[in-house]
Amino acid sequence: DDLSAAAAVRILYLSLSYLPSRRASSVQVMKMSAALAGLGHDVLLVGKAGDEPGEGGLHQFYGVPPGFEVERLPRPAWRGGGALYASRVAAILLRHRRWADLVYCRDLIGAAAAAELALPVVYEAHSIPAGRWRQHLLRRILAAPSTVGLVAISQALANDLTAAKLVPRGRTVVVAHDAADTPDVDAGARTDSDPGRP
Repeated sequence: DDLSAAAAVRILYLSLSYLPSRRASSVQVMKMSAALAGLGHDVLLVGKAGDEPGEGGLHQFYGVPPGFEVERLPRPAWRGGGALYASRVAAILLRHRRWADLVYCRDLIGAAAAAELALPVVYEAHSIPAGRWRQHLLRRILAAPSTVGLVAISQALANDLTAAKLVPRGRTVVVAHDAADTPDVDAGARTDSDPGRP
């Protein structure tokens, strides 16, 4: 059964996935968004603009019901494109700060921006952040009063995050393994043609 109106939440889901794409990450964020929407939540998924999804649209590309919205932001390949993408994510956070009950992030910089805006944040970690400044950013996110959760995709990663002293004392790490089936994509559909692009 759907959740009651009182239990349903408005979720702003920040990803770094190209949409559409055949990458596992893009399948996972689309399937997770569909699952959350199926539970009665109001979901807005944010990702990078990949190739056009074709006549059937993005939801049909992934074989999921059109029960949630997707906003695809350009991420230029040239140097500085990442900063431009981050600025567009920040603009979405500002636009939806009164709408979102929860910001769920696979995007470290997006999570930091949400925490700075005092929005309720859950960060999903897939690895130990590379570089001192990224690790400092993760510590800052996890220390923020508005951060409500940290998810690691394996117990080994949860242990590594704790061993690296990236998790503040008293902060629980929830382990949730990534899993998703692959989309039934027509061989002629256009997908992420450059798997190495940023």
